[in-house]
Parts: sequence; structure tokens; C-alpha cells
Amino acid sequence: MAAPEPLIVREYAHLHTHGEGNVRSDFAETLYWQPALVLADGHAEVAFELCDSVTTFQVLAVGHTLDGRIGEATAELTSRKPLVLQPKLPIEVTAGDQIDVPLSIANNTNNQQSVNLKVHRRSLN
Repeated sequence: MAAPEPLIVREYAHLHTHGEGNVRSDFAETLYWQPALVLADGHAEVAFELCDSVTTFQVLAVGHTLDGRIGEATAELTSRKPLVLQPKLPIEVTAGDQIDVPLSIANNTNNQQSVNLKVHRRSLN
């Protein structure tokens, strides 16, 4: 029996690109694609970089055995910033208005963090 011909498949693992300063600019939708992964023990480990999107990604793994049995599994991977500060600003402001700006601070890690916050009043006059 002759050896099978080599089969060439495309693979892709996302490499994060950085914007200027702290500006998020990398919003790739596909982060990892490897259609031909052969595993002797039934386990796999993959590594790739996340993009700047704060979202939930769908993970899909599909496989089959040498005798044709198939299976699949799906899961979700949530990407979020470790610390988020989000002001709640009014939609409209009129000259002379005084506003209170509530600030939500979210720690998206399992570790306790401290935050030092300085607020400066700035007049537009």
C-alpha cells in the first residue's frame, strides 16, 4: 500500500496588534482555527492571543475517531478588561446645569484591587 499524499491545510492563530497608547484597535472575529489536529491521547492544548473586543466568543471543537464516530462540544470564552471605570453621563446638558456623574467601578478578577481616584473640576469659561 502506497503512503498517502500529504494534505495541506490552513491554520490560524491570532496575534494581537496594539494601537497607539491605550486605544483599542484590534477587533478580530476569528482567533484560532486549526482544522487538522491529530491527538494520540484525546487531549489538546492550544494557545492564541485575544483581541481587544470585550465580548463573549463561541468555542467549537469537532472531532472524529479513526472508525468514523463523530463528536462536538461548544463553550463560551468571555473576554473582558480586568478593571473597568464607567461614568454614567447625561444625554443632554444645558449651560448652567450642575450634574452628578455616577461612576461604576468593576473588578472583573478574583483578586482584590485598590483604586485611587482623583476628580478635578474644570470650568469651560
